[in-house]
Amino acid sequence: MLVSKKNFNNLKIHTQYSICEGAIKIDELADYCKSNKIPALGLADSYNLCGALEFSEKLSKVGTHPIIGSQINLKAYNTVGKITLYAQSELGYKNLTKLSSLSYLNNKENEEPACKVDDLIKNCEDLIFLTGTLGQAKKGLELIKENMAQIDLTSNFVKKFLSPKLNFEFAAELSCIANSCIDVSDGLISDLRHILEASKVGGEINVEKISLVGEVEDALTWGDDYELLMTISPDKKRNLLEISERHDVEISEIGKITREPDLRIIERGSLVSFSKSGYNHFNE
Repeated sequence: MLVSKKNFNNLKIHTQYSICEGAIKIDELADYCKSNKIPALGLADSYNLCGALEFSEKLSKVGTHPIIGSQINLKAYNTVGKITLYAQSELGYKNLTKLSSLSYLNNKENEEPACKVDDLIKNCEDLIFLTGTLGQAKKGLELIKENMAQIDLTSNFVKKFLSPKLNFEFAAELSCIANSCIDVSDGLISDLRHILEASKVGGEINVEKISLVGEVEDALTWGDDYELLMTISPDKKRNLLEISERHDVEISEIGKITREPDLRIIERGSLVSFSKSGYNHFNE
């Protein structure tokens, strides 16, 4: 007789905190997990996280990995449907508790607790990361123009302009965790706006967090650096840092995705704007 080696982990457990849906007491659940050596179990009580702490503590003590989630109503176009959401990180758990609270606060007493689609999107904001240093290619071109008769091919700036280094191995691993990615060829601001417009979201970046040489506006709008600009979910940040270290790629967290339209550029705590945003293929 063949013995199956497949493991099954139930991710939709309803405890006594799911009124009229579940009757399983967490103490009894912990005893069952211990006796049957259950590796992991998911909590999915409806419309609340009241049992999350008790579930986490008691299952952890018996060697079972607790997965925290909740079933929340989602409202769209006058239709309400139940979806199950799980927290992958501490930030995810905070967002889940916020959504659970909003489902009650944003509705009338005689209505079912429900969140809007916008509530779900607002509580799932990506981080914006950038590789390398901006402005080096522009500096390289300036050095070439200064001495066309004898170009210094040993200059790192000149090398950056003439033959930018492309790390394909890093990019391949990055594709497994990034939600979006683009090379900075038309200027950081212009290329980031491509991502924001395609995703129908906004963004905020902090100039002080960006590695650059030369004037700030030139570095952020000139392009030709061919660095990688990407967005990732907060719970993937550690994976990104490990990948960048493994491939010796300099990387900086420069901002975050927001629900407000357009791009906000912050410098020394104040909102700034520039006369140009980058290279425009249709106006040249």
